[in-house]
Amino acid sequence: RRAAEAHRLELTVLRPGFVWGRGNDDLACIGQRLGRLQLVFGPLRAPPLTHVANCADAFRFVLTRAESVGKTYNVVDGMRVSAARFARERKRGTQRAGPILWVPYLAARGLVALANLGARLVFGPRYRLPSLCAPVRFRLRYQPVRATSSGLAALGWRAPRPFEACVDATWGALPFPGRAEGALAARRDAA
Repeated sequence: RRAAEAHRLELTVLRPGFVWGRGNDDLACIGQRLGRLQLVFGPLRAPPLTHVANCADAFRFVLTRAESVGKTYNVVDGMRVSAARFARERKRGTQRAGPILWVPYLAARGLVALANLGARLVFGPRYRLPSLCAPVRFRLRYQPVRATSSGLAALGWRAPRPFEACVDATWGALPFPGRAEGALAARRDAA
């Protein structure tokens, strides 16, 4: 901001949530994969997600609005998709074998703190566990947050693609029960 002011540049700051899409669907905010097992920490929390197509649309939208200059906007899709739902859709879409284990956030956070304390007592204070077991990193990655695109909504932007369309764009149109869009797209492809 200081450099933009010093050089008289127009600056708008966009802060995307976790961007996902084809080729980038194993999000750190969902959980941790251990071999075939997928751990999902806080399965009911809704991480701040934005599909790459919706994110690009938000950037395009803001660049066309003079009133956005000098402001900061969060870019999230606004659909409250739980970590559990995202993990299930990813498993179906990628057809990965292996179970998903739902771990309540507070229980996981307690286990991480315990593992960290135990490692420091046994191996000394300088011993470093993997980042998953670092309490501060764990909290920053998995704690429930409420991020909105309210600033963009005030300008008139809404994510143009619903979650189901983003799932189809990321993992292909598969006819899942209750997903009419995917079923229609699969029938069109088969015809």
